[in-house]
Amino acid sequence: MTSDNEDFWKFSFHELGIYDLPAFVDYILDRSSFSKMTIIAHSLANAATLVMTSTKPEYNDKINLFVGLAPYVFAVNFPPGPLAEPLLRSAVRYCNRVRKFEIFETRSINPLVRICDIIPLPCAFIYLLLLGITDIKYDLDLKRLEKSLVNLIGSYRINSYNHFDLVIAHDTKEMMYDHIVEIIGQNQEPPLVNGLSTKRTPRSPG
Repeated sequence: MTSDNEDFWKFSFHELGIYDLPAFVDYILDRSSFSKMTIIAHSLANAATLVMTSTKPEYNDKINLFVGLAPYVFAVNFPPGPLAEPLLRSAVRYCNRVRKFEIFETRSINPLVRICDIIPLPCAFIYLLLLGITDIKYDLDLKRLEKSLVNLIGSYRINSYNHFDLVIAHDTKEMMYDHIVEIIGQNQEPPLVNGLSTKRTPRSPG
């Protein structure tokens, strides 16, 4: 089967954690002089990483640190907004029709980002209609994730960031990347970054 076959792309984050991520880890460690590596994941990649480390526990010995950015693991408290389902269905059908023509240019969303910077309230209203009021509900899922992780070093929040700011914000180096490098170097409690920092003592399973 080749990547041109539609069935080739029928996979979920679970398959990524079972097959792809272990292959990535093995390839990197085999090609380098290191016996362990650091994994940095964003959004759903966190779920794939946790699938790998839970279903293939031998890979825990190959990871010295896992940094999870905007982790999307539990979705118990993340229901869609009132307009999300019908609009998303239409959007999926439309994208499936036009994707072969490469209509959407790379970073073409930037004009929308600039518009929302100028008129944030209308954009926020549309966002809430589409996705619902998710901040509080998402916090509940994050707290559940924190309680589920056995050897969590700590967590911190950038209050002025939302889920996608970790990808598109202009100040991510100062607000996040520099601190991640520091955490990787020290492998200790994350520093306070414009918000709440919570230290956790590693605990045993059970």
